[in-house]
Amino acid sequence: MVYKQLLLHKDKLREKYQEISNTEATREQSNAAKKASDKNQRRLTAAAHLLEVIQGLEQAHKAFEHQEGGEKPGTGTLPPP
Repeated sequence: MVYKQLLLHKDKLREKYQEISNTEATREQSNAAKKASDKNQRRLTAAAHLLEVIQGLEQAHKAFEHQEGGEKPGTGTLPPP
């Protein structure tokens, strides 16, 4: 269930990540902007990490589906009865 929610919101997260990243590139570095920049940098780091986790989950899910779908009877870890 959590995996499905992550997949549903992955694109929105990526869009927000790019939006914040673009905003940071054009912002002046005044004191107030620097504080906001630090906060946004932490958010960017967290979002990037979460996107990496989602990508890893997708790869693991695909590998599991491939293994489950491509496995023939008698080729598993247990011998056939």
